Amino acid sequence: MQEHYIPACVLAQLPGVLAQVAQAAGVKAAWQLAQARGGGRAYIPTPQALHEKHWLTQAVGLEASRAIAQALGGGEVEVPLGPFAGNRAQVWAAIERGLNAGLSVEQAARQAGVTARTVRRHRSEGTGGEKEGWCKLPGV
Repeated sequence: MQEHYIPACVLAQLPGVLAQVAQAAGVKAAWQLAQARGGGRAYIPTPQALHEKHWLTQAVGLEASRAIAQALGGGEVEVPLGPFAGNRAQVWAAIERGLNAGLSVEQAARQAGVTARTVRRHRSEGTGGEKEGWCKLPGV
């Protein structure tokens, strides 16, 4: 199975086992796993025990479920709710909208209901030198 390259700034937003799932099967599979079993424990089978009707295959697809099973299979894992639990996604989107609209850090912070420090941290976190200086969580 191929390991997926996930930027460090995205991995930092994926709690617990979801970061491992993202590396093994992609960010979309991590989101789907969180949606299907987030907030509880889930049994991840071995790759040989997977089949088309297994809950994991139904949740993420056969190829992704095989990659997850290869990386984590054969036991129970605690599945976090994911980065879209609560209002984190809305805060990130509000910060991004403000910065993209040309607002100052302070203005974007007020718009998003966070501190200027939070906006500066989000703006500067690990893009690895990309032009925009913004590490966006895919899908937000």
